[in-house]
Amino acid sequence: MSRVVLLSAVAALVLSGPALARDNGYRWHLAHEGESAQYGIPDSDDRAGRIDCEPSGALSIMAATASDSPPGGPVKVTVGKRVLDGLVVELGDGNNFSVEVPADDPDILALAAGKDLTIGSAGDVWTLPGKGAAKVLKPLLALCATR
Repeated sequence: MSRVVLLSAVAALVLSGPALARDNGYRWHLAHEGESAQYGIPDSDDRAGRIDCEPSGALSIMAATASDSPPGGPVKVTVGKRVLDGLVVELGDGNNFSVEVPADDPDILALAAGKDLTIGSAGDVWTLPGKGAAKVLKPLLALCATR
């Protein structure tokens, strides 16, 4: 394989899907005051991940999925080193996975403390950066703890 072909193949992998380097306006922000934090472009559905505080006090982790399941169908979700059972939900950016975890989930607490978190679904895996997460996740986690 020539060097040009190899470099083109590597570039195609790096620039595809959710693995796209999210330095083009992506940042941690509140999507819905006190209810939802996202890593993406503010005031848009362009995101790599979303974390919501549910009425039960649990957290829902959501992001795009290429799963063939219809909305409401099952989907396997990677959160850190775990594979969890989730559901396909339709959001503004199309089909997403949704998986609930307790408000004291160790991976979410680590993310709020500044550590990166790997998430994914249907063969796609990417990283939510810990940098900047604390500013929006800590208040969200505190709110969930009161429910």
